[in-house]
Amino acid sequence: MEFLKKLKNFFRPIHLYLGLLSGLVVFIISITGAIYCFEKPIRSYIYSELMLANNGDLPVHSLSEQLKAVVKNYPEKTVKILVVKKDKNYNTEIHFYQGGLAYINPCTLQIFEASHKKNDILAIALKMHKNLYLGKFGKLLIAISTLIFFFMLLSGLVLWWPFSKKLFLAKIKIIKSSNKFKRLYDLHTVLGFYAFWILIWMAITGVNWSFEIVNKAMRFALKPQIENTANQISFTYFDTSSAPLDNVFSLVKKRYPESNEQFIFLSAKESLPQRVFVNYNSSGFLNKQDKLFFNTKTGKAVKENNFTNSNAGYKYFASQKLIHTGEILGLFGQCLAFLGSLIGAGLPVTGFLMWYEKRRIKAKK
Repeated sequence: MEFLKKLKNFFRPIHLYLGLLSGLVVFIISITGAIYCFEKPIRSYIYSELMLANNGDLPVHSLSEQLKAVVKNYPEKTVKILVVKKDKNYNTEIHFYQGGLAYINPCTLQIFEASHKKNDILAIALKMHKNLYLGKFGKLLIAISTLIFFFMLLSGLVLWWPFSKKLFLAKIKIIKSSNKFKRLYDLHTVLGFYAFWILIWMAITGVNWSFEIVNKAMRFALKPQIENTANQISFTYFDTSSAPLDNVFSLVKKRYPESNEQFIFLSAKESLPQRVFVNYNSSGFLNKQDKLFFNTKTGKAVKENNFTNSNAGYKYFASQKLIHTGEILGLFGQCLAFLGSLIGAGLPVTGFLMWYEKRRIKAKK
């Protein structure tokens, strides 16, 4: 009891002044994070006319034919990534080295300009979330604020912790009161307690991305290891009947028949496949993604990162984005992340109002 009291007294002023210092940035991070929680479903809805097609029984053109059509339409640009869906009613997504985005119908070869997609409200929210549109300085400011927020969550839990079991119930519900300070206090502490269990994972992943030393420490502790199964692949990459790109895609379809999406990265000079990331619709709890790497001179697969046979450390690092956005628990997790982010945005607001109200009360006395 006495130790907890001393701990609370130690953390209280630190929690207050760090909160006042980082409050505005934390508010922006939280609001933009809440917007981005539903990035995939929002984009699928807004850009359905770009992403979806009604191809019926039409035959699918080879990837090399699709690439040729794109190059003809954009002679001044070089294709960087092809994002191919298993379902032919999804258009192939094209990313360029020079920036910009386009889609091509895999059956009709009709091309849709989509550069505006990278400058929409979601893209703006992500940029604000990462660096506040302030470049390297903004990125540093976000990193420091994220670290402060991580400490604020832990110190806030200490300040919330009840002195006895009897006080626990009073600490987990908002009690109606005519006292303005008490209402603000309950909003800050009770909602903060519930949001803590969501926000702490966002803060951990955020700190890990922001600080190389933290990333190295976590890698040292978790020791991520992934199995290289390239020696299991026996496939003639270059042959006389197919283009290199089509050979790679054929290999991917045969080796990963359950995959629903492939990211094919092309080399800038020869437009040959360098690597392929393979995603799955039903990948379970974690972000299952297999990766193939190619030697663009010999055309052979030199490395294959097999997700299933890799250790828990690697699977954690591969799934950090899903943890950060709540996607790791599906739509339910995204909803939790959204609510947690909104509460996270409210914490510096209620914290500031508590501080202001307390000063006002003292001034009256």
